[in-house]
Order: sequence, then structure tokens, then C-alpha cells
Amino acid sequence: MAEDIFKPAGASKASKPDSGGGVVRNVPVFGIVKNNVDPTRTGRIQVYITDLGSDDPDNPAAFFLID
Repeated sequence: MAEDIFKPAGASKASKPDSGGGVVRNVPVFGIVKNNVDPTRTGRIQVYITDLGSDDPDNPAAFFLID
């Protein structure tokens, strides 16, 4: 028996650069991993990025959570 499978044409909304969720850059961004322990086990890490953070790499307020 045939199944009804809906496959939309074109790229999904999540693949568009303006879909939200954060800053999109077309160049590599270097950072320092400050914490790789994720209690939810979803693969997130905390990173200090010199271009986006403060001058103090030991300040936890300057860390970014990367999914």
C-alpha cells in the first residue's frame, strides 16, 4: 500500500541565514574552550571568543554557550 509522504521543495527555513538563533559569520572564529561538561548531554560547550567577549578570558560572564 502506498504511503502519503510530504516532501517540501527547496531549502528548509532553518538553513536560511536569517532564521534567527544567533550571529552568523562566513569566516572561522577562534575561541578558547572554557568548559566542556554538559549535564544535559546535548553536546554544548562554553567558549571564550576574543572578538565577542571582554578582555578578561577568565570572566565567566564573557563565555558563550555553543550548541
